[in-house]
Amino acid sequence: MSELNESIRMQIESLDLDSNRPLLLCDADEVLFQFVKGLERHLEAEGFHLDLVSFALFGNIKHSESGAPASRDQVGELLSGFFATRLHELEPVPGAAEALASLADHAEIVVLTNTPPPQRDARAKALERGGMPYPVIANQGAKGLAASALAAGHKSPVVFVDDIPHNIDSVLEAVTRAQAIHFVADPRLRPLIPKAPAALHRVDEWPEAEPLIRKALLG
Repeated sequence: MSELNESIRMQIESLDLDSNRPLLLCDADEVLFQFVKGLERHLEAEGFHLDLVSFALFGNIKHSESGAPASRDQVGELLSGFFATRLHELEPVPGAAEALASLADHAEIVVLTNTPPPQRDARAKALERGGMPYPVIANQGAKGLAASALAAGHKSPVVFVDDIPHNIDSVLEAVTRAQAIHFVADPRLRPLIPKAPAALHRVDEWPEAEPLIRKALLG
């Protein structure tokens, strides 16, 4: 069995969570922040664009002049530059801050996001500016191990919200009592991402998601 990355373990151990309260684990990009719109602005400034023909970045990031797909190295450089310089520019998903503020009355909230560790503070500051001052775990890869560590000791319900099906699968395999909401903020992505089969609901607007999450948290 894989072991939890030391950096992630230390982040989790630094949190002061009330284990008697329900736990809401929430992804950031395309759940709390409009990631794709922000990425498109960055790509445009660098002479590229995103062609949303499938749910993938490699092959869909293309040179604006030639239309040729960016190489893997170019995609990596573009994403690294985006995370290093643009996280603070991402716009919150409409209704996210209001929904989480309501849910915070009922649960502990942790943002579990695949963000490069050096950008964890930038992500946290962006959340705070967007009215979402919740602790951030900068995860790497599948989210199951981190979710399991976060949920350890919590006897109350655990709910996970994410846009990517394999993250939902990973968390539900690691935390078998958890329930998941599959949420995709950008309307252009929704037809490209089938509902995660194991998710309790697929819902893509926060005014609709909030009461479903609250019901799951309260058991």
